[in-house]
Amino acid sequence: MKRINSLAELTAALALLALSALMLINVFARNVIRQSFIGTETLAVYFMIWITFIGAAVIILQYGHVSVDFFLRMARTREGLSRAIGLLTVATALVISGFFIWYGAQLAYQLFMRGGRVATLGISQGYIYAFITVAMVLMFCNALILGWRLLIGDRSSYPGDYLQDDAP
Repeated sequence: MKRINSLAELTAALALLALSALMLINVFARNVIRQSFIGTETLAVYFMIWITFIGAAVIILQYGHVSVDFFLRMARTREGLSRAIGLLTVATALVISGFFIWYGAQLAYQLFMRGGRVATLGISQGYIYAFITVAMVLMFCNALILGWRLLIGDRSSYPGDYLQDDAP
């Protein structure tokens, strides 16, 4: 699973690099050549969506999603509370990613079957939603792994351990 997560991180990094290059090229083209390229804005939006969903899938293992640090700091000294917060995080991630997998797969399938195309790029819209569905499958798997680690008592998987101390 570490290799898959590393590949996902590399994919997100490459998408960010491509997004940056697209925007620089488009700014140059608009200001110097007085012409813009068709589809660059659409492609940039899709890259941003992909980066977001890939990142969400990978950071679940490090509790990188939005959290209330107050509760995590309070849970540092209480193993049961820390474990409960971790399991709540896992349950939430499983429900949300399951929702995205179920409806994303249906939407992608319908778009592939109906022939919905992105006008400026000439590709099926199904690819965009299929990619999101794949990223959510990764998030689901990572949440299952995290949940298993919490259930077997792997202390390194508890959420309070990922906080950094305020003191220097």
